[in-house]
Amino acid sequence: MAYARYARFRHKRAPETLASIREFVANRTVEADRQAIVHRYTLIADNDLRPVARQFGLPVYYLAGLVDPLVPWCYVRWWLRRNCPGYRGGKTMWPADHNVLGTAPKASAGQILGWISSGAGLSEREMELTTGTA
Repeated sequence: MAYARYARFRHKRAPETLASIREFVANRTVEADRQAIVHRYTLIADNDLRPVARQFGLPVYYLAGLVDPLVPWCYVRWWLRRNCPGYRGGKTMWPADHNVLGTAPKASAGQILGWISSGAGLSEREMELTTGTA
């Protein structure tokens, strides 16, 4: 119930997210839902994509929420800058949290569209691969 109060405050600018809070909270009490959450943690723990990122040369952008207890954006961005050859930049959204698209949908969508439309210094081949016209 505390999460529901927090979520109403947190998502007040995202009515499409706010509308689904009751269902989200209710689902957390279902045992099958809890098992699915634990299973997702196992999938995440067993799926280390750092070796892939170290070799990935196509554009990578990092969109984060300022208040994110799950993914420490400052460390992720630091790691990407130093290890991912395709890393082109990132943006931290205020007042978004882990679910950036749900808590700051308009600003996030605007940022993503900006990245896509700018091409951000991509070669012609990279632009074709990014837009699916290759």
